This record gives sequence, structure tokens and C-alpha cells, in this order.
Amino acid sequence: MIKLIKKLLGPRPLFYSGLLYTLAITVLFLLPAKDIPGVAIRFGDKWAHIFVFLILTLIWLLITLVKNWLTKYRVFWVSFLALLYGIIIEALQERFFETRSADIWDVVADIVGILLAVLLFLIMKKRISLKT
Repeated sequence: MIKLIKKLLGPRPLFYSGLLYTLAITVLFLLPAKDIPGVAIRFGDKWAHIFVFLILTLIWLLITLVKNWLTKYRVFWVSFLALLYGIIIEALQERFFETRSADIWDVVADIVGILLAVLLFLIMKKRISLKT
């Protein structure tokens, strides 16, 4: 089981997982609003943004760690690019899709997800470096 986990967290599978996840959420964010199932949870769409950006940011932080990319400013650049991605998605929704609209609160939720991912990453990184 440990070998399987190490293999899945290896550079290539993790990178392809990151690309696939990024592509999948891009498609979901750009689907017409009528094609997206409603959520019965209060502020459900904001919770979804938090969760999606937590996973997105965490995956790319892990990819940059495993591949040894952006070593000096890893957290800054991955966080910045995730935020830029979220802003671009909102702009595309506003400009090109009649059934979608930009929402500043979606960007705020994205930021919360990004910050949670950074916190989780730093905790994980500290524990990993202590064990090795």
C-alpha cells in the first residue's frame, strides 16, 4: 500500500492529476448555469469554490514540491496563479456566457480555499521534512 501511495505521489502521476483536475474544473466553471445541479446548502456555491480552490492549490503546491519547481517562492507563485485563474474564470463567465455572471464573493471564496491549502501544505511539508 505504501508503494502505491508513493507511486501515485510521484512526479508524473501527480502532474497529470493536476492537469486533469485543472481542466475538469475549468469545464465545470464554464458550463451554462442551467446545467449545474443546485445545492441545498446555504452558500453552497461558495463552499464549492473554497473546496475546489483548496484542492487545486494543494495539488499544484505538491507538484512543485515533488518536481522541485519554484523552490524559493513556491507558495507565493502557486497561490498567485491560482488566484489569477479564479479571476480569469469569473471574467470569462461575465463576458462570454449569458447564463453565468461574475461574482466578487466567488473570488473571496477562492482566496479562502487558497489560504487553507497553503496552511495545509505548510503543515504537511513540515511533517514530511521531520520524518525524512
